Amino acid sequence: MSRRPLALSSLLVALPMGALAGNLGYTTLHAWESSSRQQWMLIGALVALVLGFFRPTRFLPSLATGVLLPLVLLTYTPLLHVGLSAMTFHQAPVPADAIVILGGGVDCATGTLMPEVQQRFDQGVRLWQAGYAPVLVLSQASEEIRQPGCPSDAEVEERLLRQMFPGADLRLEVLQDVRDTEDEAQATAELVEQHHWGVILLVTSNWHSRRAAGLFRKVGVQVISVPAQPVPKDAGFVPSYTERHLLLREAGAYLKAVVQGQL
Repeated sequence: MSRRPLALSSLLVALPMGALAGNLGYTTLHAWESSSRQQWMLIGALVALVLGFFRPTRFLPSLATGVLLPLVLLTYTPLLHVGLSAMTFHQAPVPADAIVILGGGVDCATGTLMPEVQQRFDQGVRLWQAGYAPVLVLSQASEEIRQPGCPSDAEVEERLLRQMFPGADLRLEVLQDVRDTEDEAQATAELVEQHHWGVILLVTSNWHSRRAAGLFRKVGVQVISVPAQPVPKDAGFVPSYTERHLLLREAGAYLKAVVQGQL
């Protein structure tokens, strides 16, 4: 039986649909250290083209309704805010032995904390000033993932603390040579064992808090999750690029942690 040739209309539909799927796939799987966005879009377009060539009348509607439509609804409508809220795990702070502030990067050009890291730092300092814990634990990223000459989060944060509280008896610990949240959890577990700590206040971003708390508890650290800020209530109807990126990237990282048995 001879197959019908690929119609021009199928080609025009398959290529952009595949490119969109590849673009969303890149953002979601970025946590797996995958290829560039352009490569993923090209792969998606080629796969769509090949499958559409053999079964255009079956494949294209299935791709649209089974894959792309749910992704578009999740990432381009207020449903995204529901997803971000589901990733947030917020608890009331309690007296603890230490406050762990997770890292996230420094703007190497200015030597300042990235905005989300600044929010984490501010939250950790507020908890420390309120007397919830006597020790602040900072994160020092491995030189392998930092630009040459770029300071670590811990270096910038320690400098800020000494400027903010000159002469204060700061009790600081540093998570050395960490690459990701899993490393931070393991390094914290070692400090907990070394100092015989009990409860830890875990400070990170709202969208990162549920996975982070799960990773820390998986290695035996008793954490209370106190993320830096709640999910914004005044978000627009159409989510921003940053919100889409956060949701898809964190979803990919969560999937990775589950597959690797870290959650």
